[in-house]
Amino acid sequence: PPCGFRDRKEARIEFATTREGQPRRLSSITLETPTSQYVAALTSDATTVELRVTGGRAHPPSIAPLAAIDTASLIERAILAGTTDEIFETALRTVGEILK
Repeated sequence: PPCGFRDRKEARIEFATTREGQPRRLSSITLETPTSQYVAALTSDATTVELRVTGGRAHPPSIAPLAAIDTASLIERAILAGTTDEIFETALRTVGEILK
């Protein structure tokens, strides 16, 4: 897996991968700062995501629908864009390393 991420000041951002549930299915992401925690997690029906922020920047939880995007659509979009999306490329490489 990747060795880590860095913030704008080049400080290392630690992360952990927990494997559980169906293979190749991301169920939640948690970002923590010294004062807040940001969580995006699949709901029980796996068609929506619950977004929660606690701590210094807390606000009420909200639910967002998941868009049904297939692999072919993502590849088509990448080909037709004509430019490199650095964030998408980094995320794709990271996910590829995690799934190895």
